Amino acid sequence: MRPSLLPVTALTLCLRLAAAHADETMTPPVTPPATPMTGTTTSQPQTTEPAANPVTDTHQKRKQLLMISFDGAGPNPLWKKSMDIAARSNAHFTYFLACSLIIDRARAKTYQGPGEKPGRSNIGFAQTAEEARERLGHIWEAHLAGHEIGSHTCGHFDGKDWSEAEWLSELKTFRTTVSNAWADEGAADREPSGWKDFVANGIRGFRAPYFSTSAGMIAAERKAGFVYDASAVTKGPAYPEEIANGDGKGMLRFGLPLIPEGPSERPIIGMDYNLYFRHSKATEDVANAATYEDRAYKASRPPSTGSMTASAFPSSSASTSSK
Repeated sequence: MRPSLLPVTALTLCLRLAAAHADETMTPPVTPPATPMTGTTTSQPQTTEPAANPVTDTHQKRKQLLMISFDGAGPNPLWKKSMDIAARSNAHFTYFLACSLIIDRARAKTYQGPGEKPGRSNIGFAQTAEEARERLGHIWEAHLAGHEIGSHTCGHFDGKDWSEAEWLSELKTFRTTVSNAWADEGAADREPSGWKDFVANGIRGFRAPYFSTSAGMIAAERKAGFVYDASAVTKGPAYPEEIANGDGKGMLRFGLPLIPEGPSERPIIGMDYNLYFRHSKATEDVANAATYEDRAYKASRPPSTGSMTASAFPSSSASTSSK
């Protein structure tokens, strides 16, 4: 798959939504009750049932949150392209980095995920040290430009069966790998001043690969110093919820919404790759790109009145193809 069409279409769609609905009149979106995460999410992720809409006849303007993030944060040309678009549009993105992509292939066996053999990663490694160093430069450039850098683990493995200790091990490996990356990739003299402090204190959020979680994940995130999680799936757009902790230090949890998409309005997670897979079976189809963009736009735009309710989501299963 060539990486040209999908990211451009996704960014175009996001910016089109932002421009069209900056002043949209909406009822307050449903905020699910804050509950500790339990169980697992695999091909059918956990979703939170929406509460009854507290607004009846009175509609009020509410700030619309348009959150744009990239999982994996891999291809170097797309780092540059996305940051150029952000600069032109006064936008800020979140890049959830998978740190195997800053380990060159020759050093692959220095990484070992929980329960895995050394040198394994579901998304591979940087092909060369120079590729890894270029990606490190983009990470720092994005940080200086005000973009958010988050963790997407190292090896992009499915953690549905991981214990809290295994999650914590992977999260600690992530920070150690990123912190030492310049030196490990033969460029200690190019490491920016402040890099290690940025890794220790500036990477604050996490998204689980495949949205696949287990009961110990949130506790491990807290212990690893993260303050927000973006691994949830919600039925329709919802504001982030706070997961309470006994010590008073809560964690914000963001969710990707299920959205009714296409002629039959079958629900799908609002992620560009999922749409890409549904529309063209994950192959480029430039001839129909405008049609696919329009379908995604109509599915992603918020309702002008009322909040999304469960009736918008038929009982048929949602597509969860994801990178």
